[in-house]
Amino acid sequence: MRRAVMALLRAWLIDDFFGVSRRRGDGGGSSLTTAVFGQSFLAFVVAVMLVDSRIGGTAYAAANLSLSTVLVGLGATASVHREARRRADRLLLSTAPVPRATGAVAHAAHGAMRLTLLTIGVALPPAILIQATDGAVPTTSLVYVAVAIACAALLAGGIELATRAADRLGGPLRAALVAGVARALLLAGAFAGFATCAAALDESVDALPGGRTAALAWPPYWAARLVAAGDLRFGLALLVALCVLSLLALLSRAERGDVHAGRLGRPGPTLRLAAHLAGPGPVRGATVYAATMLYRSPGFRARVLPLLGLPLAMALIALDATAPRDASMLFGILLQLPAIYTPLLVAFLPFVEGGSAAVVFRTSPGGDDPRLARAGALIALTTRLHLPVLLTAGAAAAAFGLPVVAGLTLAAISLALAVAATAIAVQRLDGAPFTSDRESVPPIDVGQLLTGTVLLGGAGAAVAPLAGGLPGAVAGLGALGLAWRFLRRTAAAAGMAAQEPPR
Repeated sequence: MRRAVMALLRAWLIDDFFGVSRRRGDGGGSSLTTAVFGQSFLAFVVAVMLVDSRIGGTAYAAANLSLSTVLVGLGATASVHREARRRADRLLLSTAPVPRATGAVAHAAHGAMRLTLLTIGVALPPAILIQATDGAVPTTSLVYVAVAIACAALLAGGIELATRAADRLGGPLRAALVAGVARALLLAGAFAGFATCAAALDESVDALPGGRTAALAWPPYWAARLVAAGDLRFGLALLVALCVLSLLALLSRAERGDVHAGRLGRPGPTLRLAAHLAGPGPVRGATVYAATMLYRSPGFRARVLPLLGLPLAMALIALDATAPRDASMLFGILLQLPAIYTPLLVAFLPFVEGGSAAVVFRTSPGGDDPRLARAGALIALTTRLHLPVLLTAGAAAAAFGLPVVAGLTLAAISLALAVAATAIAVQRLDGAPFTSDRESVPPIDVGQLLTGTVLLGGAGAAVAPLAGGLPGAVAGLGALGLAWRFLRRTAAAAGMAAQEPPR
């Protein structure tokens, strides 16, 4: 059993460290080592900044442990190749002459070893510098590294359990969605948490947002109390939480079959709207395919959902500190974020795991025409991403005290601006979305991105004061009408171009 476990561990660790460079065939170095080095350098910078300040040992340990825990947790949600890796592992274990228990032991050992390596790389700088804080003893650094691994295991293990539960209940697509949402929430929570808690590091725990209750719900605070104050009760709480997590992981270890792979459902309202805007003909095929894959591609969701974390955190912080009279202008700017982020979405749009649909478009009438791909991508992004996000944001604006008419007007004008921004961004597409299996994303024009941010943010701030009155409502309806007409004309033009005989 030991030799089989070691062979599996060696194969999985080689894939962890050198899998990306081997798939590309460029003979490059270890991508995982580069990632760990970058995170370790960030942890070193934060630790140096905090050790010079006049904060206590508990606050210092809690801040650095929170950073290492979040960084390792973010790594646990990076699931672009999760489903392909799971299928490969299942094929390897099902054809290898090893018992099922051997595979389970190898999986557990690999997960523990990988998490330990990642956590030590991030936790080592603050573990060394913590010796300079008050009350440190010779074993403080060792205890710090141990509890850092425990906290990272709790967060990464909890995310893995949630992802595994979604996989068993809804299939790999739901699992990718859960992982992407968890990554976005982690980014938002980390950014907002560090921004709001930094000013209270030199005060008591009651000065934190949420007070002592919120601190006691965060395991890195338990670990900080154990490291800095030697409070064994918090160490016992960490141990109990790890035992419960290990038991749940053991109970959920059984593999599921692909029972959800062929399940079909009735198209939702946004997909039906996309098909209606596209009209009959080849444009509808390109549009429905792109609109479907926006929700179903695990790689796209894993890349795009984390992008929502930072603006979400900034919005929460800004809304918490904004006076009610300024809420309209703030929402006018925030509702431009979907349009601002469109160039990033389009940059990820061509890629899919396997690229198996490329041959369909190459052999269909007009399927490889760039105008067809751009029209389909424009309608798909508008109906499946921009429209739901902006409707939700308009409802949130009303929930924060903005008049309902003002919220809907801002959402309508923002949707029209998003259509215009998307029409410009999709011009970089040279082929059908979700048909390329390359992993490298083409470079993004930062100047164009910054220019769009300034122009769209200024437009949102300019229309916000008019959103609550009759002129604003008329402008919102007019903007929706123009956007609808533009989408229909674009689809019709692409359809006519696709039917032209090749020259």
